[in-house]
Amino acid sequence: MKKIIIVLAVFTSQKAFSQRVVFDKYQFATVNENGAVRQAAELTSHKYYDRVNQNLEKVKINTSTVVLAQTMIYESLANVNSALKNGRMVLQMTNTVQRIVTYSNYMLNAAKDQPELILFAEQTANESKERALRLVNDVSGVILKEGKNVLMDYNSRDELLLNVNQQLQIMEGLAYGGYSAMMSAKRAGVLKQVIPFSGFIATDKIKAAEIVFKYKNLKP
Repeated sequence: MKKIIIVLAVFTSQKAFSQRVVFDKYQFATVNENGAVRQAAELTSHKYYDRVNQNLEKVKINTSTVVLAQTMIYESLANVNSALKNGRMVLQMTNTVQRIVTYSNYMLNAAKDQPELILFAEQTANESKERALRLVNDVSGVILKEGKNVLMDYNSRDELLLNVNQQLQIMEGLAYGGYSAMMSAKRAGVLKQVIPFSGFIATDKIKAAEIVFKYKNLKP
């Protein structure tokens, strides 16, 4: 019986040694490196799409804000005299707001097919957002502080409308500049510079083709 147990023990130990795991440190390092690269790529992807969405929201905010400022002025003028809404500076304000809305819609429509384009308008979107919020704060501040009849005084009215028109003209230039930058990028075909992972995708395709080629050559 002892002999049988000893033989079984020896046989089992030999079998165990024959099935030991072989650790390839180079392969392990490669796997870890690829995992780290892909994890970093995923994080970058989230940040990239967050930037796109943030810029789209800024354009929408700019549009709604200038329309709000215009509405507040219209309502204040209506409280004084509806005929004032046909004044030269008021009509100028209306036309400028319409152009801002038009350029903003152009930007949003262009971004529907190629969201990456909006990144080329990031700087103008940031500045426009600041100006739009400051504009509506200034308008609401004057009206709330002085009352709805503040525009009855032609001096206060002209001063407010002059300031509003100046700010709107700057914002129109920014909106046009943002849209022009997007169209220039589209025509120049430089989207590859802002789309992340195009390099990783190309590398993966090359590696896949290499694996297929080697596999075909190894087949008997």
